[in-house]
Amino acid sequence: MKILFLYHPYCNEGMTRAFCAVSEPVFCARVTMPTEPKNLRRMTLSEFFSLRRRIRAHEFDLIIAYGCWEGLWRSTHSFSHNLVHVVKKLLFFFPDFGLRLLLPTIKASGTRLVIYDYDDLTIIPTIRWPYLDVCHLYFKVHPAVNLHKSFLFQTKRDGELWNVLRNPRYQAWAKKIRPISFGADFQDYHIDCIASEKKYDVFFAGNFHYSQVRREGLMVLEKLREEGMRICLPTERIPHREFLRLCSESWLVLSPEGAEWQSARHYESLLMKSVPLINYPNVRLHRPLINGVHAIYYPPEDGLLADVIRQALEDKPRLQKIAEEGREYVLRHHLHDELVKHIIRQAMDDGG
Repeated sequence: MKILFLYHPYCNEGMTRAFCAVSEPVFCARVTMPTEPKNLRRMTLSEFFSLRRRIRAHEFDLIIAYGCWEGLWRSTHSFSHNLVHVVKKLLFFFPDFGLRLLLPTIKASGTRLVIYDYDDLTIIPTIRWPYLDVCHLYFKVHPAVNLHKSFLFQTKRDGELWNVLRNPRYQAWAKKIRPISFGADFQDYHIDCIASEKKYDVFFAGNFHYSQVRREGLMVLEKLREEGMRICLPTERIPHREFLRLCSESWLVLSPEGAEWQSARHYESLLMKSVPLINYPNVRLHRPLINGVHAIYYPPEDGLLADVIRQALEDKPRLQKIAEEGREYVLRHHLHDELVKHIIRQAMDDGG
């Protein structure tokens, strides 16, 4: 199978490496990358016209792409402002819009296109609607539970869910949306970071300024520490390997919602043989972690997190079992290589 991968720098690095390993990657941006795959090519005018010829010749079985982060035509601006914007972007930032400009060719050729969207938003903004029109499947890390809510408040008529529900275009798009996990990498150094004993009851490290759930969780942990519970709360940003080691040294790893619900922390804590403590999800999930089997969920309402922590720590053998089963589950379904295999398999098997 021959796969073309078109990607931008602002993306999930682990997924990018996994996509590049099974595809012919073309980098659609002007910026430089610290590390680049050996087979990487950059989107230039000559590369663009070469890809267009190859797509017309049906050379690729599948095209996988990240959606462009910026639209060429902005509905909130006047025609003259848009015209200047388009000319400027195409003259000076052409690589950023390579996929957008290839869409008519992809559609005419009938080549299957898969979009990978790991944006924190549950909505799909209008700048990505052209991809929804052309793609075969649209994999989203944070899809709304009610998929039709993906299109709310994007146009003047769609401030009410009823208007979205009765729109045939949105109905067709909703059928293309699939949930996908944020996932995790698993490198050799992960094994080296696994601790031989538990030193802490609960560990949390992360930015909490933009998340009320995290701020509230942090206050609960501080109170529990005053009560004598072993709580690890680093005050400064720590290197990734240190983060993994502290996960492994803790029975529970608090992993509350940040900008959105999914986080690599959910899966990395299990890889390190600890149990993630997560507020109940608010999005559709791919291969969800089951409460009490692979993780422990908690209601975010006042006072309930502390009770969940106390109850969980009363049964250490149960926590050990959850960590073991959760780790096997992550290794089977949530590593980036496995997620890429799932995306490709879904794209080729789905006859929709």
